[in-house]
Amino acid sequence: MIITEGLTKTFGKFVAVDNLNIHVKKRDIYGFLGPNGAGKTTTIGMLIDLIKPTNGNAIINGMELSDSDNIKRIIGVYSQEANFYPDRSAQDQMLLYGFLKGLNKTDSLEESNRLLQSVGLDDSKHIKVGNFSHGMKKRLGLAQALIGKPEILILDEITNGIDQLWAKQVRDLKRNKRTRHS
Repeated sequence: MIITEGLTKTFGKFVAVDNLNIHVKKRDIYGFLGPNGAGKTTTIGMLIDLIKPTNGNAIINGMELSDSDNIKRIIGVYSQEANFYPDRSAQDQMLLYGFLKGLNKTDSLEESNRLLQSVGLDDSKHIKVGNFSHGMKKRLGLAQALIGKPEILILDEITNGIDQLWAKQVRDLKRNKRTRHS
């Protein structure tokens, strides 16, 4: 599903990612471990076409990084710095992302309701996101990453700053997604 060959990113003289070679197969759960500044988020940024590599290449589900429009259709991403429109409700936010993923209004609404329920936000779906707690925003970010039933799910620090019960639920959701798409 993901192959990198010599993937490198420099910012001036600073080397953020140096000659990364990985091979992630379908149904694999793969993680980046390292201290702050080790290049984890930069690597993810390159894989989702937010950051252009300095050298090397990546293949995502058989597609070159230059095919970013098609890659974006099959990837769900939770960014460590997820931002939402504070004046939109959680459901409106989900509908927007459903639209961006190419879902029609009916499918987007159905999937939004299912996902908001799965992350425990069903009772909060009409509340403006600006009124959400940190943990609620994390849950919304996960639901948003799952919209469109992505083939590849990339989660950047999804469990940072959340309680242990929710961290366990996130792990369970990831395992269930892995099993459902076998």
